[in-house]
Amino acid sequence: VVLAASVNNSISKSFRIEVFQGLTITSVSVPSGIGGVAYSTSLAATGGRPPYRWSGTAPAGLSIDTSGRMSGTPTSAGDFTLSATVTDSLGTQATKDFSLRIAPPLAILTTSPLASATVGVRYTTALMATGGRPPYGWSGSPPAGLSLTAAGEIAGTPSTAGTFRFAAEVTDATNTKVSRAFTIEVVEGLVIQPTSLPKGTAGLAYSGNLSVGGGRPPYT
Repeated sequence: VVLAASVNNSISKSFRIEVFQGLTITSVSVPSGIGGVAYSTSLAATGGRPPYRWSGTAPAGLSIDTSGRMSGTPTSAGDFTLSATVTDSLGTQATKDFSLRIAPPLAILTTSPLASATVGVRYTTALMATGGRPPYGWSGSPPAGLSLTAAGEIAGTPSTAGTFRFAAEVTDATNTKVSRAFTIEVVEGLVIQPTSLPKGTAGLAYSGNLSVGGGRPPYT
């Protein structure tokens, strides 16, 4: 800057002007959450003059602190809009909306008792889960002759009759675990008795009795 006087005297002085990039929220999206499970993510910004101060509105159970960290335990499932605002030391602000999906808590859908099985007969049934964050992994110890796969299928050939109770546990991608007790009835194989009938004579009245064992009455 140069200042000139009418007598041709002049004086000059240099000034420094600092120019900042525009303040921008650089976070593109926020990860989904699960109802009842602790949640945490951090928002990021660039430009302006740091330090930054964050504020905003979040779903029930979550909050945004001044550092841009959103955390808490969501209390409701659904699709929500999160509005975040960052303010720099010059008072400049930038606001951005994010879509946030909160999934229902992990739960086992299959109810007890399970379909009955028969000794010596191939058996298969599937356990089902919902909520949480797939994929799911299953574990448990069904009755002798049966096994539970990680995909939730109970399969095999039962070897012992009786009513059995066992626990099955499902784990989602966040390592959240839910268990439930199941009952399965294993019946003896159906058998017709006797193995032979009495002889008959042509022209004479005949009577022979059949009986049955195993399976599950009533019989037809």
